[in-house]
Amino acid sequence: MRSCIATSTRSARFGCSSRCAQPSGRSLRCLVVSKLVLTPTGAGTTTHLNGESADAPVPILLANGLYQVGRVGNGPNNITIPIPTVSSRHALIRIEGDFVSVTDLGSTNGTVVDGLELAPNVETMLAVGGEVTFGDEFLARFQLCKEEAGDPSAASTPAAAAAAAAAPPASAPAPAAAPSNNSSE
Repeated sequence: MRSCIATSTRSARFGCSSRCAQPSGRSLRCLVVSKLVLTPTGAGTTTHLNGESADAPVPILLANGLYQVGRVGNGPNNITIPIPTVSSRHALIRIEGDFVSVTDLGSTNGTVVDGLELAPNVETMLAVGGEVTFGDEFLARFQLCKEEAGDPSAASTPAAAAAAAAAPPASAPAPAAAPSNNSSE
């Protein structure tokens, strides 16, 4: 029996992706693993930006690895939150299985985990259901949610289930520590 892994809410809802074509005469089984998602929970207001505009953030799918969070997409940032109150090099997120930690990188407006402002360069655990704010409580506040077995209705919170139903999470960014393949073949 052939197995495949559905990596998004959409493929979990509608069966395996087209990459997992069923070989003739064989049965096909889909296996969907749990996933971690940073779901936006801020009010979405921009009045505090004094006329600057900003798009509302989208859910961010997380995979194992080390990610740098920042305002700009070029350079070392793996997760981009294009909001003026997020520093260009704001924080690090480390994921190992279900363990998630956040480290502020000396950002201008700070990083808050579950209501406590982080000291710069101090790794702090973020539990499933916990909240992290990257400098802006209105636009850059997220809740860490865990979706079990690809079922968005099984998300760890009602807010996560509603967000998953409204829009599929963005693809997981490439980890900062991902090895590069520089082979000449």
